[in-house]
Amino acid sequence: MPVGKQLIALTWVILIFLSLPELLSAKDSEWLSRKPENPEYKYYVGVSTSIDEASAVREAYENAVEQAIRENFGTAVEIGVQTFESSIEATYTRRVSEKSQKALIRGFEQVDTHRKGQTLHVLFRYSIEEIKMEKARLEKIIPIEEHRYTESSGSSLQKGGIEVTTDPEDILIFIDDVPYGKSNLRLLNKLEPGLHTMRLDHPHFLTVFEEVIVVPNDTIKVTKNMVRAEGRLNITTWPISGAEVFIDGRSIGKTPVECSIPAGLTAEIRIEHQEAEPVITQAVVNKQEIRSIQQNLVLKPSLLTITSLPEGATVSINGREAGRTPIVKTPVPARQRLAIRLAKEGCMVHTFNLDGLAGGEDKTLPPISLKPSPSLEGTTIGQRDIKQTSSVISPFTARIDRTWAIDIGMRVLSDPFEDFDASLWGFYLNVERKLIGMLWVQAGGSYFAKSTENTTGEKKLYGQEISIALPVRIGSTFKIVPEAGRFYGEASTVIKRSNELKEDIETTFYGIQAGIATLPCRSPYLSFLLNARKYSDHESFVGKTSYGLNVGVGFMF
Repeated sequence: MPVGKQLIALTWVILIFLSLPELLSAKDSEWLSRKPENPEYKYYVGVSTSIDEASAVREAYENAVEQAIRENFGTAVEIGVQTFESSIEATYTRRVSEKSQKALIRGFEQVDTHRKGQTLHVLFRYSIEEIKMEKARLEKIIPIEEHRYTESSGSSLQKGGIEVTTDPEDILIFIDDVPYGKSNLRLLNKLEPGLHTMRLDHPHFLTVFEEVIVVPNDTIKVTKNMVRAEGRLNITTWPISGAEVFIDGRSIGKTPVECSIPAGLTAEIRIEHQEAEPVITQAVVNKQEIRSIQQNLVLKPSLLTITSLPEGATVSINGREAGRTPIVKTPVPARQRLAIRLAKEGCMVHTFNLDGLAGGEDKTLPPISLKPSPSLEGTTIGQRDIKQTSSVISPFTARIDRTWAIDIGMRVLSDPFEDFDASLWGFYLNVERKLIGMLWVQAGGSYFAKSTENTTGEKKLYGQEISIALPVRIGSTFKIVPEAGRFYGEASTVIKRSNELKEDIETTFYGIQAGIATLPCRSPYLSFLLNARKYSDHESFVGKTSYGLNVGVGFMF
């Protein structure tokens, strides 16, 4: 290859190699050349050359805020340059003096950062909605009056001075970490010539660091618009959560909730919940403060309507008399369990508990039927006198309110298996527990005895089974029992009178029982149920159906 072409190829390789870092850098930070586009935000890039990362981020933030204020609120900016030269060193500093209304920056969020060499670039976004709200607020601000200064003078003409003006005033001023008072401030002929570090500090505004150059027998003017800082509120409510929170009329979410608010400004907080009375309170936070507020909510009273048959029963709620039935929309405590008692002469006392009602809930209970007393003499009902003879109700027929039952009896199943020669006879035991309303749950077992006959060639089936069921009691007598279970037993074939061929049998079944369980709320009661079941496994049983009968007696307790 000719030398000229070799040099050209080598030059291209070197150029590509040198531009590679720039290409990679551009890929990592596309927003440096083109800001993102979003209809809800404006974007700003702050720049800092500080080596310390925390200082760099702060300076970039201040730089970006300065851009946002200029663009959105019409800030006028004066830029000057200061130099100072001594026999030892020469110093240069850039002075920026801002003249604008006091803009309150909210919704200014950091999005991304990128460091390129010693320069840190930070991308921020500013909510357009917040900009509109701030412009509307600034239109109502009265122009600031002429500044007043606190003045302090020195006697040496070899020293210099500084004049510090801030908006707002009363900002603490530190020069080389020495406090000199609050703005607005004039120090005349009190500072040594040269470079000094000034710090402006206030619990409600972001801290400002500024380098100033003091020259002999001269006064440096510094003007700063302070940027309001933010603090955080952590709001919870008791005894209920999920209350909606509004700060200065704007919803920020439901409790528990955390949000940022401007430091030093009184925020009006309104808390609303459908079960509670609305609450309005105020809060003020300092810079970077996290303040927790637990607000006790006053629940709206619940309303309860109670009627009875017959009427005129005295009602007590949680031990306090509430009147005589019917009582309509009587206030009761919200979210508290209520113990209710109804008492009327000639009737049995009726008591029950009611789960706590929601705040402001209006609940009407179904009419409560009061039972006559078991022994009455000369009881007056309405305008009629009814003479009743005292009687003792048998404990075996007395109506009682129980939730457990035991049912025992005999069970017979028809022979569905074709291969077997006789029906199954045995005993059963069921235990029931009331769940809710008419629905119960039942667990039970049965034992089927072996036939005593030994006819040659006879095939017999015997054993035991377990089952679970969900009985439903309908009305005062009818009962439906869906059930499922498993049978464990043996099948035997008589070969000779003294010899049998046995086989273990296990099969799952499911079915239903239906029939009469007389007076299910009295003890004891009779049970007469027909049943049908289908078997689902074991080759001799699959798909087979059997029918049966249960006859027994039950006890409530």
